[in-house]
Amino acid sequence: MQYLVLAEGVRAHHAAALGLLDAGAGELAGVHLAHPVAELLPGLHAGLDPAFAELGADLDRDLRAAAAAFTARADAGTIGAAVGAADATLARAVNLVAGDVAATAATAAAVAAELLRTVATYTAEAVTGGEIAVAPRYEDAWGYLRRARAVADAAGLVTGALAAALGRLDAALPAILAPAPDPAAVRAAVSDACAAIAPSSPDLVTCESARS
Repeated sequence: MQYLVLAEGVRAHHAAALGLLDAGAGELAGVHLAHPVAELLPGLHAGLDPAFAELGADLDRDLRAAAAAFTARADAGTIGAAVGAADATLARAVNLVAGDVAATAATAAAVAAELLRTVATYTAEAVTGGEIAVAPRYEDAWGYLRRARAVADAAGLVTGALAAALGRLDAALPAILAPAPDPAAVRAAVSDACAAIAPSSPDLVTCESARS
């Protein structure tokens, strides 16, 4: 499961970068294209069998190319294409490592719950005194929320109490550029989402940290 969480972390950063580009704040996107290379790529490499070194090299190349497109001041379309290529290579790696397990409801629930806990953590780190003090952390939280919803939705889990909790989170983090959310409200919604999703993966989902 940890490989899937790392992969979704990359996608979350990419979602934040593309969200900033779409919002006309592309100058802020660079950090979210650099983070997957600096923070997540080593773990992705470690999770690949050495027999698949060629795929690892492709992943390295494409993630670095996405970051380099921003550094080279490419236009939004070029950056978006580079991100799309990196995400396609990442999907190949995920399929190789996890196969059909990645698509099961139990695995999706566990991955979504971990992503949601990260939303609560990053929101708390972003907001001080009712203001966004660390903007990249808020943007991270926004991206992770989008990926948590996508993972849960793909597995058919977004119903009932989970749908309600995700709706509260969407309202708290409505856009990549938005007023500061209330970290306590986000933490409470994440706790409720985790409780709603836990029955789908009782052996993998733990919710204790959601309100910590």
